[in-house]
Amino acid sequence: MKVRLSGQQRKELAAALVADIDAYCVSTYTQDHRNHLGASVIGEKCNRKLWYAFRWMHREQFSSAKLRLFNRGHREEERLIEWLRGIGAEVWSHTPEGQQMRITASGGHFGGSLDGALRLPTRYGLDTPFLAEFKTHNQKQFDSLIKNGVRVSHPKHFDQMSTYGAVYDLDYAVYFAICKNTDDIHIEVVEIDKALGQRNLAKANDIILSQTAPGRIAASVAYKDCSWCSMKGICHLGEPVEKNCRSCQHAVPVDGAKWACKKFDLTLVQSRIETGCIDWQEIEHR
Repeated sequence: MKVRLSGQQRKELAAALVADIDAYCVSTYTQDHRNHLGASVIGEKCNRKLWYAFRWMHREQFSSAKLRLFNRGHREEERLIEWLRGIGAEVWSHTPEGQQMRITASGGHFGGSLDGALRLPTRYGLDTPFLAEFKTHNQKQFDSLIKNGVRVSHPKHFDQMSTYGAVYDLDYAVYFAICKNTDDIHIEVVEIDKALGQRNLAKANDIILSQTAPGRIAASVAYKDCSWCSMKGICHLGEPVEKNCRSCQHAVPVDGAKWACKKFDLTLVQSRIETGCIDWQEIEHR
């Protein structure tokens, strides 16, 4: 049966398709709270923000478009690895036992997965492994990277690489950036700051073990870094926190990436952590 659609029907159909795809992306790409404090965020200068996230005080909600951007960044890694192997580089992201290369510290509560490591073709004359870090950027970020270098333009990425390098004892990283606007690539060979990496490990440990919130970086929500922060509501504006075991004053992190309840003297199962109980008491954070 041949169907004829009016102009209005075509517009409504297109709008319905967009809405359905948006809903699919939100349901598919939205992630639960991260169980560990990640190396990708340890360069955040506000320790309180990191502590809030680790304690599951508030989960940031992202639009479908933002979630697609995150997903695109993950998928770009495959292309970058393809190009590197295409020029003869050896690239790997898993151990000989088949496990993804990652770091873990603070009883399993801090960690991160490496994008990979690489060894350049013999024609480069450098028989040494490099950390490989893959990132996507919009045009403004990309231009800043070219002008200022990764340590200045994207310090959290530099912190992430330095933390990985400190654990794996790597001296250099090859930072691959791709511009989402133009598909231009930019490569920077970065000297890893292992001392910074060790400080980040200590910083993570302090945040993980703290039973009270670190101090604010500013007294007013009008401060530049606070005004756009996803945690400003619970930090500055008195909004309620999420109720779960990790946001409860009775919960403490223990070895094995597990949590224990001091009130009932037991190790918590994941389903209990997510829901909490009637004895929940908000951990000190104001």
